[in-house]
Amino acid sequence: MSKQVNLSYLGLALRARKLTIGRYATINGCKRKQVKLILFARDASDKLQNEIGIFSVPMQIVNDANKIMLGKMINRHEVAVIGICDDHFVKAILQK
Repeated sequence: MSKQVNLSYLGLALRARKLTIGRYATINGCKRKQVKLILFARDASDKLQNEIGIFSVPMQIVNDANKIMLGKMINRHEVAVIGICDDHFVKAILQK
């Protein structure tokens, strides 16, 4: 479930409004079938991963970033989970 991801596209996806940020926004996006990939910070709780894991959406744990670092990439304080809502951004982020 964890592998290298290219996080430089997160800022661009944010500007394009193709991200869901946080627990509730990501859960709502999954319910609406909008989220294509879920990224967890490495220190995200197991409860959060299990709560979002019930949806059939691919998930990745970002080993390079904790909550603070993941939040800084999208100009927020702390972010434990991010949902990506566009197939092209998913391909770009998962490419090495």
